[in-house]
Amino acid sequence: MINFNKDCLTIIFWDVQHGNAIYIKTPNNTQIIYDLGIGDYNGNNSKFSPLLFLRKKYGIQKFDQIIISHPDLDHLADILNLASFSFHRFSRPHNITKNEIQEKINKSENETQKDIFREYLSLTEKYKYNVTPETDPTRPENNGGVNIELFYPLPDIMTNRTNNHSIVALISYASSKVMLTGDNESASWKELLVDQRFQKEIENTDIILASHHGRESGYYPDLFKFFKPDLTIVSDGHVCDTSATSRYSAISKGWAVFDQNGKSNERKCVTTRNDGMVVVKIGYDNDGRPYLNVRI
Repeated sequence: MINFNKDCLTIIFWDVQHGNAIYIKTPNNTQIIYDLGIGDYNGNNSKFSPLLFLRKKYGIQKFDQIIISHPDLDHLADILNLASFSFHRFSRPHNITKNEIQEKINKSENETQKDIFREYLSLTEKYKYNVTPETDPTRPENNGGVNIELFYPLPDIMTNRTNNHSIVALISYASSKVMLTGDNESASWKELLVDQRFQKEIENTDIILASHHGRESGYYPDLFKFFKPDLTIVSDGHVCDTSATSRYSAISKGWAVFDQNGKSNERKCVTTRNDGMVVVKIGYDNDGRPYLNVRI
């Protein structure tokens, strides 16, 4: 059971095996999804849908924004369940062509995978236009004071890997900052770091979701010249030889992480593989002091 405190920012990193799925609820109940992975490593349930769980358990029927970091299957597999919800905005990389998605459809192993990519194409056609500033859910004045910045790797990254097009999200509230990443690899990080606004925005990041599920290919040392996180979160399934978890632990400063019994330990890195779902809460206590709480 997840306790959704009022007047705080809640970010849930679902245990979706080898994939990404994040749910964001702001202090005024603005609701945002970042990536649509499925599965449950600890529950041994490869079909677990975070979307349907939110609907059945908490009665959630609408979202204000859906963000797809990039259209790979492990970030997209829950998209067919979006039909059960209404939502206002669908954000995705704009420099991935229809032909590239069609190629993914052609290479899909079964009809379900094909339907997933077809639905992605359908939504990209339907949600072509930007929302107005008055209705933009990433603006603090619309979502209860949370600043959400989306960074798109520059269009000249023309590789055959959609990983490098992954949208990076910076979420700031109550003196804390969380960075969400997709499968960004070196070429993507290099281009993003050319942007001085990106350099400035990533300063003082407290928590980072490790790129590419904590793989070596997503670890970019120059990124950490601009900040040293307190905690790294890795969303992944089975351990693999290319894991960079130890490298993330080496650059992370450590933060108190609470378990289900309320006991805390200082951790530098948590993984959905070993720790299950990770819940981050950011807000102000009764005395107006900011807090950052992490539970597994």
